[in-house]
Amino acid sequence: MKTDPASTAHTFEVFSAADCGADQTEARAIARAFEAALRTDKAARQRERAGGLQLAFEWFVLIAVTYTIIYAVRPAWLKLALLLPWSLYASLALDNITHYANHWPLFRAPALDALWRWSGLLVFFNPLEIRAIHYDHHRAYARADNDERVFGAMDRDRSFWRYLASGAFDGLRLLWPLRAMEPCVAMLKQRRPAHYREVVALRFASVLWLALLVALDWRDTLFYFVPFVLVVGSFGSLVMNLTDHIPGDAHHPFRLATFLEPGTRAEAFYSSVNHYTAATHLTHHLFPGVHWVHLPALQRRLAPIYLRHGAPRSLLVNSTLVGNPIRFTRLLRELERRRFDLR
Repeated sequence: MKTDPASTAHTFEVFSAADCGADQTEARAIARAFEAALRTDKAARQRERAGGLQLAFEWFVLIAVTYTIIYAVRPAWLKLALLLPWSLYASLALDNITHYANHWPLFRAPALDALWRWSGLLVFFNPLEIRAIHYDHHRAYARADNDERVFGAMDRDRSFWRYLASGAFDGLRLLWPLRAMEPCVAMLKQRRPAHYREVVALRFASVLWLALLVALDWRDTLFYFVPFVLVVGSFGSLVMNLTDHIPGDAHHPFRLATFLEPGTRAEAFYSSVNHYTAATHLTHHLFPGVHWVHLPALQRRLAPIYLRHGAPRSLLVNSTLVGNPIRFTRLLRELERRRFDLR
């Protein structure tokens, strides 16, 4: 699978904030020197390939453990006790892997990459559909007139909790194979017809897989699989996307996304569990061509610039990432409080 141009373009180039022009020039110079050094580092490619295989292994382990808990663990109280934290952790981890795999294929062999994409139906992820939406998101933030926002002035009286619920259920679009696609996905029909056909085929296959699960074990499927895999999976993805940009300022090059330089051992641990996705999201937006395994090193060089401009810290790099439901609830409350900081 070829990398989309949107994943390698230096989206950073379009901004022209009067108060940070010199810092933009410095950041671009740092990134160019960093990427030039990577091109001469033979071990860098090996680290990237190893990173892809690590994510692939983790992906299939997450799926295997999820199915084992739902369909093999007894009694019900133990199943619920395991599923509550596990489903939160797994939803964030699967979303993280899908994000990285859509930028940088997990395998060197296209057939293996296709196998990985189709395995997404086991947990109701449609990688190419997610990819199209995500790249559209990158393109939006690459425009100086970007107006992508969750909550604006017209939403002051909008219920945050109703938004979360509607957003989570709206994310289950693959359960309606003939439902209208997102505009960026529908464009695949002309731009990349093979991708569009795969998106549609995976939608139908996912419905058939759900029907098979119901036929084989309707109780565990309806009472555990549907809420803890379908709903929590969509909800976790939504929350991660929100924390990537709340709080933040979509019109400022150093405040358009969140980041976090670990200051404690706990933050370093949670960041590593998340493979630095939440901690380096600002750097990823500014320089999306830099492979995820190298983002922490690049960000350490850019952090002084970020701090000078008040780049927003990620709200997610905490025990939420390992499935702590209490911390997850606090995170949602903090998101509600900070939602209007996304200007």
